[in-house]
Amino acid sequence: MRKTIHLLLILAGVAVVAYALNRNSGAASSPARLQVFRGTVPAFGDELHLTVKLPPHRAEIFTRLKEDVAAAAEALARASIRQLPAGEMSPVEPATWQLLQEARRLDALTADAVGRNAVGRGGDLLFQREGMKVGKGEAAKTVDLDLLARGAAVDAAAALARKYGIADASVELGGIRRNFGEPQSETATATLGASVSSGNSGGGSDAPNEKVATALDAAPPRVRDDSAAATVTGDGATITVITRAHSVVAAGLAERLGALPDAEREAAATIAVQNFPATEVWLARENGETVKIN
Repeated sequence: MRKTIHLLLILAGVAVVAYALNRNSGAASSPARLQVFRGTVPAFGDELHLTVKLPPHRAEIFTRLKEDVAAAAEALARASIRQLPAGEMSPVEPATWQLLQEARRLDALTADAVGRNAVGRGGDLLFQREGMKVGKGEAAKTVDLDLLARGAAVDAAAALARKYGIADASVELGGIRRNFGEPQSETATATLGASVSSGNSGGGSDAPNEKVATALDAAPPRVRDDSAAATVTGDGATITVITRAHSVVAAGLAERLGALPDAEREAAATIAVQNFPATEVWLARENGETVKIN
């Protein structure tokens, strides 16, 4: 009898241990419950919208993220517009220098398409790497880098979210959006951003490649996972650029295409996307026609 009781106690103990191990294993394998946190921070006289997923007990991370994003956006807003005196090489802030270099890179990649120097806004700028100095030869000039700076602010917010270990996030500022993570799949593009005035272009081409320019009757463009998008309004159309590159690229390309007359835009977009892998341009014209170029 005593041996039977002893055996039963051993079996009961084994069962308890097995249950505990199984329970712990299940808890370890199941994903932690995540909560959606939404908030806004002031940026460029507008609001930058943040949506992230975090464990409920890590709400303080979202608070710190918003503070860091606000500081980054403020610095970029200060750097976005710079008055350059005539005939002088003036030092600029590091953020302004970086924005100008990005503008020059985009100019080089879109020169065949838009045929203009967008950085100088009608005149070449002079750059001196030592001391990060920029000059304007003929007359004082205001360099407007607002859209590029907004794109850079969205990129900075996304980078900060990743730094805090956030795997799922969406950032939006005035028509410029950046998504990453599974919950942001197939997110619709943001509300229209800044309006871009039309201008004359020295570039252009013949009719666009019909294989990559397709008229669509479907829904508006969608922003894929880990993608950036920028939407502007231009002459006769709304232009949306969606790219796997950074938001600053989406904003810069949208700005340059938006500044063109509508008659030249489709051909320019066809040329421009060749230099930007995994990029597509959507033109939503006032007559209701929608064209996708990739």
